[in-house]
Amino acid sequence: MEPKDNTYLKGLLRIVGTTILLVLPVAVMLWLWEDARGVPLYVLSGKLFQSSWWHGHVGTALDQPTIGKWYFWTTIFSGAWALFVFCASLICKSCSCGVKKIFATFVGIEAVIYLCLLSLPFTWTIQYIHAMGWTQRRLIALAWGITGYIVIVILSYIFIKKILKKIKRITTPTSQAK
Repeated sequence: MEPKDNTYLKGLLRIVGTTILLVLPVAVMLWLWEDARGVPLYVLSGKLFQSSWWHGHVGTALDQPTIGKWYFWTTIFSGAWALFVFCASLICKSCSCGVKKIFATFVGIEAVIYLCLLSLPFTWTIQYIHAMGWTQRRLIALAWGITGYIVIVILSYIFIKKILKKIKRITTPTSQAK
């Protein structure tokens, strides 16, 4: 009895595994963190930058969404996202060109979502500094936001470049002659 060729099944499992690993952290974040559901549209529409400073963002009560809480949860969920994207990139290494492009698209879209989530506390921090002046804790919050932007952008770039560089480029006969 000859062994069956399972390349189709392996390819399908890679596609499904990659998709699940890429979608799962964002879906769980949006399911668990109700406040974050509308933030990407709020930021991308520009309404965040039109809103004025409200002292409640600093945390006058424990149940309010403060700057520190937003930084904390954005850090936790974006860290989990980076771990899941790394695992998906390991699966996606041997996938077809189309799956790698889908991987890159998902990573890019999800990076924008996490950058939008980071923009909310970062903008509040800037408004807070503008309204109340500089302190060491506010500078730490500002540095935390800038570092978050840099880390998300660099990790996204590394993941996308690592996957897309494995795609074989089609060469034309004229480029082969050179």
